[in-house]
Amino acid sequence: MSGADTDAILDSYRSHAADLGQRFREVDADEFLAPVMAHIPEGPLRILDLGAGSGRDAAWFAARGHSVVAVEPVVELSAQAASLATGDRIEWITDALPDLASLDGRDGEFDLLWLCAVWHHLDPAMRVRTLERAAALVKPGGRLIVSLRRSADVDGRLTFEAEPEPAIAQARAAGFVLVDQQSASSAQTHNKMAEISWCWLVFDFPGDLA
Repeated sequence: MSGADTDAILDSYRSHAADLGQRFREVDADEFLAPVMAHIPEGPLRILDLGAGSGRDAAWFAARGHSVVAVEPVVELSAQAASLATGDRIEWITDALPDLASLDGRDGEFDLLWLCAVWHHLDPAMRVRTLERAAALVKPGGRLIVSLRRSADVDGRLTFEAEPEPAIAQARAAGFVLVDQQSASSAQTHNKMAEISWCWLVFDFPGDLA
């Protein structure tokens, strides 16, 4: 399997930012988050949204009193968040997985790491590095929630197989403990037509509390 062509992935999102942003915002956040809603603790939390897109989920968290650091590498998407009424609860950062250099010095800061609709763009090596970085950024006793895109549309350069078993094993190696796994159909009409579904994984990070 070849490695991820990060520039090609980001260029694709830049080229389709307007359409993608609209599609993201059309999805009802309560419906989308329903499979893992019970695993999102009541606030206020410090949340790190990795691959925040146009800000739908970050805005949902902020509206419930959480403080969010939203990381998005495609400014054409994150700029659309200006239309969201989020007050000052969201800090936007332009950066990309897996290194997240902009977050240096913020180890152990976050109660919840949110990694939604990103995993299928990371090749196996990038996934390992992402989880290692996540383990540094999350607080001991914190949580990581990951969504895996299940689809036959895999080309080995822009998208990769996103099966739960390897992800669980890689997360375990980074110090995370699986607490729940849920399957869900796609909330987007476009994705439903393409027979795309999702698998949600919820992990705790015992850290030095173990």
